Amino acid sequence: MKILYTLLSDIATDNKKNLLIILGLFLSPIILQAAKLPPKWIFDTTINKVDFYHSIVECGGKKVVFLKFNNHNSTAVKVTWNEVFTTQFQNKKKLEGPFREKQVTLSAGETSVTDCDNIRRHELLARPNQLTPVYDAAIVKFSFTDIKVTK
Repeated sequence: MKILYTLLSDIATDNKKNLLIILGLFLSPIILQAAKLPPKWIFDTTINKVDFYHSIVECGGKKVVFLKFNNHNSTAVKVTWNEVFTTQFQNKKKLEGPFREKQVTLSAGETSVTDCDNIRRHELLARPNQLTPVYDAAIVKFSFTDIKVTK
């Protein structure tokens, strides 16, 4: 900080303003990244002592859906589900078929994805390109369907 003060004291006032503007523009993305808010989780349902949540967030300029589960069972459970999306065109699109069904094994406790850059379990993320390769879908609403929880 002392070095910065020394440098600034030797620079003319107009140049100081320009330098501060440049520093502000350079540092603003870093500051905004550090100030990221955690996802706002929306509770969907509880089935067989497993809570289902989702959050629609922006990752790389696209709306994606983060999924969160809270397994209140004392043992691991297998969860399967299908997803229903509503896009900017207001049409509900259900991804059906055995190749579209998602599944995950949950140990007791909470399982979620909360960061676009560090996704360890890809089943917990729904991307707009899952909907259709024909147009750039923007996810507006999301819901789980055909949920099964087994031990």
